[in-house]
Amino acid sequence: MVYIACFLVSISLSYAASRSKNKGVIFLCSLLCILIPCILGGLRAHGIGTDTRTYGRPDCDAALHSSSFDAFRSVCRREWGYGLLCYTVMNTLGSENWCYFFYQLITISCFYIGAYKHRKNISLPMIMTVWFLMFYNTTYNNMRQNMAGSIIFMGFNNIEEKKYLRFLPYVFFATFFHRSAAITIVLLVAMHYVMTSDFIKKNIWTKILVFYGSAGGLLLTRTIIAIAAGMIPLLSRYIHYLNNKYNEVQATAFMALIMFAEIIMLTLYRRKAARTLKGDSFCRNNIEFYRFNLVFCLIFQLFVKFFIERVLFYSELVNVLVLAAMPRFVKEKYFRAFVMVSVLFVMAFYWLWLFVRGNNSRTWPYKSIIL
Repeated sequence: MVYIACFLVSISLSYAASRSKNKGVIFLCSLLCILIPCILGGLRAHGIGTDTRTYGRPDCDAALHSSSFDAFRSVCRREWGYGLLCYTVMNTLGSENWCYFFYQLITISCFYIGAYKHRKNISLPMIMTVWFLMFYNTTYNNMRQNMAGSIIFMGFNNIEEKKYLRFLPYVFFATFFHRSAAITIVLLVAMHYVMTSDFIKKNIWTKILVFYGSAGGLLLTRTIIAIAAGMIPLLSRYIHYLNNKYNEVQATAFMALIMFAEIIMLTLYRRKAARTLKGDSFCRNNIEFYRFNLVFCLIFQLFVKFFIERVLFYSELVNVLVLAAMPRFVKEKYFRAFVMVSVLFVMAFYWLWLFVRGNNSRTWPYKSIIL
């Protein structure tokens, strides 16, 4: 399997980068770790990744045959950053596969930088393993949102350190590749601010009200959207999205079970988890954000089911850190090894079930332009 070989080589290089103290070795291993999956993505044949058909090739053809960038923008009305990248690559290198390579380069580089920032508390190769098995194949499909998501992830450490203003440029830049990145101001910044505030921590009843009130309100989201869409003529045309099966991920129930297990681990090993997830900010309240983020994702997947892949993408991307950190919640050596093996097994099963058996994102089997 070419995917598995790519994952193993790249993960091994990330391990070498995380263990070395030589800057030259770190740079070389990190560069190769990033480039190998980028090259694989760049060499894929047309049709490997659903969106290569929906907008990948059409946008590349439009960019190649447009007399100017303004002319291309009149045809391709997608995000400005994505459009500029597509237009520049097509008018210099002239191949859609170079576009796919550069889309991958932005996605994987930004995610790797974000992961590398967490290497002191969470195993870098473990973070990369979880991401490869959960998200790599989706980068062949949701190309624009994956670029935006990786930019958001690269700056997520600023949220952990409560440097919210420093995080906003990442959001701004990410929206140039996918407008949905703006939602992270609510889902990540506002959620983190509320759930980690000292006031909430010290006032138990306020904490209960915020936590369960928000969860309860979320349960009514679908009903509220349906009522609003039915009452407001301008919104009525969107009501069919509530029952659109495209909005539901094939592995929703399985992903919900994984998240439920994470919540249990965060509860049973709260003290160790708080130390692991504090990051460089030394804010042990970060665990409250991660736990509520899981509850939010869980309820949204099971009861709201509205644009799951778009709304929850950024929250699930952040959740990679919890999954990768779980073995470090446990102090006992043999049980820690058991937790690590369990996480890897579940992630591997998830990849096989969703991307191989279910052919989500239309990336299986891999086909290359050179074969």
